[in-house]
Amino acid sequence: MLQEKYAKILVNPRPSKEKFTKYSFPSKTLEYLASGTVAIITKLEGIPNEYYEYCYTFEEENIDGLAKGLNEIMNKSDQELENKARKAKNFVMYKKNNNIQVSRILKFLKDI
Repeated sequence: MLQEKYAKILVNPRPSKEKFTKYSFPSKTLEYLASGTVAIITKLEGIPNEYYEYCYTFEEENIDGLAKGLNEIMNKSDQELENKARKAKNFVMYKKNNNIQVSRILKFLKDI
């Protein structure tokens, strides 16, 4: 994760049309959000909507769509990018950390 801090934008352009993406939450996405660097990803069915508040997405899954998304991000102020990256990092660290996730699993098991 140390090297991710030196990047301006982290990109995870996983194709969303594959059937497995319904059940897929790429660990790279969580790693990118936790890094403190802005990320742009494709929307996958396996990623809950709450995560998309903390990253950028591109709709057209081709070179032009990715280029458009990257250009839009590059035209944002450094302050706006830093705020988004900080919010993403805090979201992962305080709401999606291992202790919270284990607590959710234990609660689920108790409820059934």
